[in-house]
Amino acid sequence: LALALQRDQHVVGEGQHQVPLHRRDRGVGDDPLAFRAVHPADAGGEGAQVGEDLAVDLAGRGGELGGLEVLAQNLAKIKLLKHDVIYPSMLLGTTSMSPYEVGQMFQVIANNGYFAPLTTIRSVADQYNHTLVRVPPESLKLFEQARMIQVQRAMIGVSEIGTARYLGERFPGKTLAAKTGTTNDARDSWFVGFSKRLLTVVWLGRDDNSSINLTGSSGALRVWSEIMALQGFESFKLSRDDSLAWRHINPADGGITQKSCVDSVLLPFPRDRIPSARSRCQ
Repeated sequence: LALALQRDQHVVGEGQHQVPLHRRDRGVGDDPLAFRAVHPADAGGEGAQVGEDLAVDLAGRGGELGGLEVLAQNLAKIKLLKHDVIYPSMLLGTTSMSPYEVGQMFQVIANNGYFAPLTTIRSVADQYNHTLVRVPPESLKLFEQARMIQVQRAMIGVSEIGTARYLGERFPGKTLAAKTGTTNDARDSWFVGFSKRLLTVVWLGRDDNSSINLTGSSGALRVWSEIMALQGFESFKLSRDDSLAWRHINPADGGITQKSCVDSVLLPFPRDRIPSARSRCQ
């Protein structure tokens, strides 16, 4: 499933840097999108609390409705709400989705929080190639751009040093946002990734739901790579957003460090949540 992205984007600051994503697979994904690697338990609460803040922002922050209700409302807006009863496990990605639906969800992330209904038809023409009708473009803002940039930055890290680092070997010099996924007992192999203008979703599995003995990295990622190689693509670029401040972080303890430090990573923070802890170069 290949989807065209319609919004131009602009590179931010000092280029692309790595994001450490070191949490182990828990059976539902090869590399959960979490910033816990830079959220140290011993930082006195002043470390890089990106993971907690981002999760709260995506699901709603305070107000009359709780986070789960806000998340359910947003899923309903893009026709992906599958539950009559809302369970906390929705935050862990337990909703069953088709590749088409997964593409719709990640389209929102790739387009900086704007939902645009997917369609296979752009226009209808007669035998003389005269356009009879066009499908009108639709767009609905669901999330703040800054929050989507944080998610995009994490997905770039997956392709740089995470479970999709094969992409660096396959497409040297290209920047891609990626997410691998593997269900329990390796029954399903998932991969979703996007470049500047193209988003592609690949699922591998058996009709009888038996194991295929492939992870997202060893199965779907390889198919995705072949599809993208045939298409040709431009590198994904993060948009500028003045509400975000970029800081070099030491992944060992989550403190702010210098660009010259070994293994430092450049991460985006809301300006009112920049970590205050400092870290020495290793």
